[in-house]
Amino acid sequence: MALRPDEEVDDGYTRESFEQSDTEGDDDSGDEEWPTPAKERLQVKAEELVLFAQDCGMVVTIDLKPRLPLAMGNYDMVISVRPAR
Repeated sequence: MALRPDEEVDDGYTRESFEQSDTEGDDDSGDEEWPTPAKERLQVKAEELVLFAQDCGMVVTIDLKPRLPLAMGNYDMVISVRPAR
């Protein structure tokens, strides 16, 4: 299903629903973290975003910009969109 660039989609997911499903069933037993329902949904949404961008003739980039002090996990995700070449 291809979307038009001006079409809005409300899939019912919110940040809270992602966070809730990401922590459901956590027992800190050291089991493998991946995959969780939230991460699986996020993977699917990211793949849909890439396909949507391609349909629109655009390229989406998500970069990690380090914050100070430099430390593991101390970064911001910076999203940019540009026309495909």
